[in-house]
Amino acid sequence: MLRLIVLLMFCVLMAPTMQAESLYLPDFKVKMLDGSEFVGHSAVLDSVQLSAYSPSGVQVAFALDDIHSLYRSNGDHSGDGLVIGIAVGALTGIIINTAKDDKTEYKKNEQKGLGMVAGTAALGGLAGLLVGSLWKSWDKVDFSESFKVEYRADRPYLGLTLKF
Repeated sequence: MLRLIVLLMFCVLMAPTMQAESLYLPDFKVKMLDGSEFVGHSAVLDSVQLSAYSPSGVQVAFALDDIHSLYRSNGDHSGDGLVIGIAVGALTGIIINTAKDDKTEYKKNEQKGLGMVAGTAALGGLAGLLVGSLWKSWDKVDFSESFKVEYRADRPYLGLTLKF
């Protein structure tokens, strides 16, 4: 029983000193030294290469020596577009509703006027959602200094330090 407790304590004390030997990127973009660019998903970066899948599902691998820069995706701007679209749509509906033209049917009926504001806000939100989903934001992964060899008492150790 004492051996089990000692082993458990050793594992608990050693766990914080362990370092990752690879990095997983769900969505990424890589720029090669020859100027070409590749966007893919499910990438695993280790000390030698970047292994990933293309959008069509083909597995690819790139040597780290051929990579100029690497970016990980932060997602798209659909949430921002939705908020901006709703605000612009609602403002447009209010402007149309409060126009000084007395011939406007919505000016005479308050319920139809509120419907106009809600409808233009919904259309604006949908348009903003669609436009925002077209652009992704990217963070650069500094992998040039990420891999380092550390020497431990019993063996060389390869670790990964990430900087975002």
